Amino acid sequence: RAPAASQMPPRHTTNLIMRLVDHQAFDYGVGLVIVANALLLGIQTEVATHHVGRPKPLPFSLCEFAFCIVFVLELLLRVFAYRSAFVFSGAKWWNLFDTVLVGSQIMEIIIETRQGREGPGGSSGFSAMRMLRILRVI
Repeated sequence: RAPAASQMPPRHTTNLIMRLVDHQAFDYGVGLVIVANALLLGIQTEVATHHVGRPKPLPFSLCEFAFCIVFVLELLLRVFAYRSAFVFSGAKWWNLFDTVLVGSQIMEIIIETRQGREGPGGSSGFSAMRMLRILRVI
C-alpha cells in the first residue's frame, strides 16, 4: 500500500537531496571523510602498538562516533534520494557494501559501549572491515 500524499516528502525536498548527493562536491567531501577515517584508524593502530593492554583513549572513541554519524547521514541521504534505485540500480553492490560497512561500524560502537572502551585487541575485526571503505575512494 502506497503512503498517502500527505506522508510523502515534498517533491522539491527530494529533488534538492538528489542534487546534493549527485553533486561532485558531495562525493569529494565523503571521500575526504573516508580518508580521514582511514588515517585515524592508522593512528589508532600505531598508538595501540605502543600502549598494549591500555583502554582506547576517549578522543579516538569520540572521533569514531563522529565518523559513524557522518557515514550514517550520508547513507540515509542516498537512500532518501534514490529510494528503490538505491537497491536496484547499477550501483547496488557499492550501496550494499557501504550499508554493510556502516552497519559494522554501528555494531562496533554498540559493542564497545556495552563493554567499555577496549584495548587494541577488542573489536579490531570491525576496524579492519572499515578500512575496506577506502576502496570506495580508489
